[in-house]
Amino acid sequence: QIGTITGTDGKYSIEVPDANSVLLFSYVGYITQEVNINGRSVVDVMLEVSIEALEAVIVVAYGVTTKKSFTGSATIVNPESINKIAVTSFEKALVGNIAGVQVSNLTGQPGSGTEIRIRGMGSFSASNEPLYVIDGVPVMAGDMHSSQGGLPVGNVMSTIPSGDIETITVLKDAAASSLYGSRAA
Repeated sequence: QIGTITGTDGKYSIEVPDANSVLLFSYVGYITQEVNINGRSVVDVMLEVSIEALEAVIVVAYGVTTKKSFTGSATIVNPESINKIAVTSFEKALVGNIAGVQVSNLTGQPGSGTEIRIRGMGSFSASNEPLYVIDGVPVMAGDMHSSQGGLPVGNVMSTIPSGDIETITVLKDAAASSLYGSRAA
């Protein structure tokens, strides 16, 4: 098999061994299509959205799986749920959307930063902050401190605009540790 991926503009280039080859086009959340080349040098394809597949997809460390075949505890929050609530950060929009997730303000000041706990305290000595994975890259959310008094004002995740978030998936059990190691525990 020979494979390629498209650029950001959707264009691709591939060399096939036979003029009668079959091309297979696929993408997460879209219906897979098989196209016979029939000697053509240009093959344009428009993939159709698969609503059922898109809602059931979970992106994990080792690839993509479906909600049905995923054995861990995962909750997906869609952008509609996040954007319909007027909050200062996406973290505060998680309140009431995910069981077992506690979101609290760091101080009593309006607009103060947030602290997230998933299924309570996991360690007495290490950080209890969750591990964030942004576009497949694990990110530890460090606290930001004010220049006046060193009080915590939030974590770096509060700087991400909620409109830039496609989905939030929260992994809450041993599956998170097996996928991302001890930082996710």
